[in-house]
Amino acid sequence: MPNVSTAVHHMLQACPSLEHFINLKDIPAIGPVHTTVGDALTEIIVSQMLNSSDTHKILACMRRKAGSGKIWRLSQEVLFTCGVSRSKARTIHLMGKHYDDDSRAFELWRSEPEAKVREEIKLLWGLGDWTVDRLLLHYFGHLDIWPQHDLTINHAIEKLHRTCHLQGLAWRLEPDLARPYRSYLTKILWQIDDMHLQQLRPLATSVHPARASTPHYA
Repeated sequence: MPNVSTAVHHMLQACPSLEHFINLKDIPAIGPVHTTVGDALTEIIVSQMLNSSDTHKILACMRRKAGSGKIWRLSQEVLFTCGVSRSKARTIHLMGKHYDDDSRAFELWRSEPEAKVREEIKLLWGLGDWTVDRLLLHYFGHLDIWPQHDLTINHAIEKLHRTCHLQGLAWRLEPDLARPYRSYLTKILWQIDDMHLQQLRPLATSVHPARASTPHYA
């Protein structure tokens, strides 16, 4: 496992100008989180299409209601009172039933290839590539996850393009150059999406003109 500075330095080959927008020292290390896969999937399901503040409030309510129990076992009515939608409640319950039936199979995903994890998760109702990407990056600590269809990623790229356009500068992103550390690029873009345009640090005047081109989205 490389240290953060090594991974981030390599990642910046994908888009050197990113360092002018955020403080790289604020980027946390990527590594496995010690929680059950059942808890992780529940948290991911809740977070879909929500900002981090609303997600934290709903999960905090669920944990209070569950006490020492498992949050995916809360009744539909309790989930509703915490702010969980009907479709998410169904997804949580169906996932939780499979997890309770064979938790060992779920926990084995930590040591299995990405392709197998992706295939097995997509067999579960309501779960797809977005869920897999979040699980592999946030909870399993995979270093080369690039969720190219993630709406947050695309929104952050559009925001960076608008910022550069206002300054008369072009901007280009080449995610493949960040291999095998694209997870750090993903985390940076997620952070940028949470920022207002006024918060983005302006591009330095030293941005190399040879890198200027029309925006590209992989």
